[in-house]
Amino acid sequence: AEEDLGAQVSAAIDDADFDEAECLLPDDVVAEAAGDDVTESSGTGGGSGGGSGDLEYSYSYAGCDFTLAGGLVLTVAELIDTNDSTVVEGFEQVAALVAVDDDVVPVEGLGDEAVQNDEELLVRVGDRAFLVEGEDDAGGDADPEVLAAVAEALLAEIG
Repeated sequence: AEEDLGAQVSAAIDDADFDEAECLLPDDVVAEAAGDDVTESSGTGGGSGGGSGDLEYSYSYAGCDFTLAGGLVLTVAELIDTNDSTVVEGFEQVAALVAVDDDVVPVEGLGDEAVQNDEELLVRVGDRAFLVEGEDDAGGDADPEVLAAVAEALLAEIG
């Protein structure tokens, strides 16, 4: 089933052109929230999928990557509708993993609901869902506090 899920995610994003994806935040807001200068930003998009036990998740997203002076790359994106799924369905699938996967934890105080899954912070606000993800230049996960600060800035920006 996981191969099928991966194939679905890949198929959903194959034809998309994310270079022109809209940035949800300006560089200066990301820099202030992350505590480091943004040296580059560009449109991005993709998908993620996985699972634990009988529970699986998949979602696609579009937004921007922000490269920080210290080597951290942050992705700030909105979950997008693909394969006839709602934009919050992928969020709900990840949130369901809280009950069975110790790597997926709820995050209090962000949006209507938020969960941290390794380097991915997913936030739901009404019928919209957002991704804030980060990796350093060595492939390590971003500090969850930095992800939360960027998510807070995003929520303030979208009102």
